[in-house]
Amino acid sequence: MNSLRYNQHIADIIRSGGIGVGPTDTIYGILALANNQTAVERVYELKGRNSSKPCIVLIDKPEQLSEYGVEDIYAQKAKPYWPAPITLVLPTISAPDYLSRGQDSLAFRMPDSTSLRKLIRATGPLIAPSANPEGELPALSVKQAKAYFADRVDFYVGSNHPIQASASTILKLYGDNVEQLR
Repeated sequence: MNSLRYNQHIADIIRSGGIGVGPTDTIYGILALANNQTAVERVYELKGRNSSKPCIVLIDKPEQLSEYGVEDIYAQKAKPYWPAPITLVLPTISAPDYLSRGQDSLAFRMPDSTSLRKLIRATGPLIAPSANPEGELPALSVKQAKAYFADRVDFYVGSNHPIQASASTILKLYGDNVEQLR
């Protein structure tokens, strides 16, 4: 999937509040700017996502964790895990409620995809929940994603050939403990 490229046009769409489907370092996701509440809510509506379930925030560098109220000690603990298809649930003290959904933690991943990290550098942190309506199987190709969402997203990036991929591993870090959630 690293061979699929994002471009400036896609970055412009995202920065202007658009949403779309594209590959992450794991499976296809619905991409939206994490710091744009309207775009985030649009993703929840599109997916029919449980409104109490937070999304994973994709970052380009651990220093971005402080934007979401993650203490530096946890940013330092996260560094050895990334970049990789590993999502870390970290305690947060000031994440926006539209992202944390009332939780005292938030999930983050630094994707193992140069193209996606370049996009994040151009846009800022993104959310990218799996490209499927809640309860359906994740789309493994643009063709599948289009069958789910048609023209209700602003762009599609990727291939019509199904990928062989799986969702990220999810670890929860708290204190000196690490718990595998998925």
